[in-house]
Amino acid sequence: MCGIAGFTTFRKAPENASTVIRNMAATLTARGPDGEGYFSDTSINLGHKRLSIIDIEGGAQPMSIENGRFQITYNGEVYNYLELKADLEKKGVSFASKSDTEVILQQFAADGTNCLASLNGMFAFAIWDAREKQLFLARDRIGIKPLYYSLIDGDIYFASELKALLAHPFIPREIDHLALSKYLTYAYVPAPHTIFENIFKLEPGAFIVFSEKGFHKDSYWDIPIQDNPLSDKTFDEYQEEIITLLQDSVEKRLRSDVPVGVLLSGGVDSSTITALAAKAASGTLHTFSIGFEESSYDESPFARQVSELYNTKHHHKILSSSAAAQIFPEAMKILDEPFADPSILPTYLLSQYCAEHVKVVLGGDGGDELFVGYASFQAHKLMERLSILPSRWRDKLISF
Repeated sequence: MCGIAGFTTFRKAPENASTVIRNMAATLTARGPDGEGYFSDTSINLGHKRLSIIDIEGGAQPMSIENGRFQITYNGEVYNYLELKADLEKKGVSFASKSDTEVILQQFAADGTNCLASLNGMFAFAIWDAREKQLFLARDRIGIKPLYYSLIDGDIYFASELKALLAHPFIPREIDHLALSKYLTYAYVPAPHTIFENIFKLEPGAFIVFSEKGFHKDSYWDIPIQDNPLSDKTFDEYQEEIITLLQDSVEKRLRSDVPVGVLLSGGVDSSTITALAAKAASGTLHTFSIGFEESSYDESPFARQVSELYNTKHHHKILSSSAAAQIFPEAMKILDEPFADPSILPTYLLSQYCAEHVKVVLGGDGGDELFVGYASFQAHKLMERLSILPSRWRDKLISF
């Protein structure tokens, strides 16, 4: 996890732009405690806070190629960077580093905005083209990495977090009442809105091209809505294909120059990832879990069973009500806008705990939704099947 920030100065610049970009980046130190870097010219200011994962010595940012024509500030990981690098080298491209950052930059130099189709990963980045005076902003397909932006009087401002944007003197702090209404409806503020007027989230699978000529936003990927065609594959064949895809996914995410662990709750998703990571890891795999005093919420026994089965070095903590109250103020400082999911508290504690042992952890968010792991999803499926019955019959069945 890194932090990025920047702004153009086509129409208007703050009195000391180099100080402003440093102030914006300073709010992102928790995202990138290992290093920082800045780039400024008459039209752009870029900042970067780095968490060093790949090519610790040679991956500093902002990074440039082609004698400074292209500059990038980037948060995330591109998991297929070795394969992309090999393809580019076959075409005569030479590399000055071993980082995935340079791979993105060289892929952009080769393909322009079409480079996004090649990238397998989680990312939010900004690439500045000094010759064309053009800024390219992009976010990964699912929106794992955040990217916020604001358009004011012919310039664009962007950052990994709202607090970084608010550190710029030109960004107003006005509550967006439509966004507030959406929060009260959905328990979070959905993209492209934020809780502030005129500050937006770049949607997942989207990109922006910005210059003095104007602003262009487009989508490069979305989840297909149409029904999948019928297949002659058997259940066993599909099962084998899913395992192969998951194994490849986990192996690519283990590419790192620092220790990697797994968040192990004991659920379907994290248990599957632990099993696959334990198989692929070169050394002892560290797993981490948070338990609760209330037994009805505590899945830690399942996590311990999985840990024992795959011989991981397991780390476990209990989140008590008193501990939750103690960390609540600090956790709230991290949230830049309203967010109603109480899991932020155990997640915050777990993140602190993991940082004492490893620098990167794999998680399994979404696995229970995809593989019907929650009882509520199974109940919903049952209700769909019962929908053909008269309502009084359904009510009678539910009462049992």
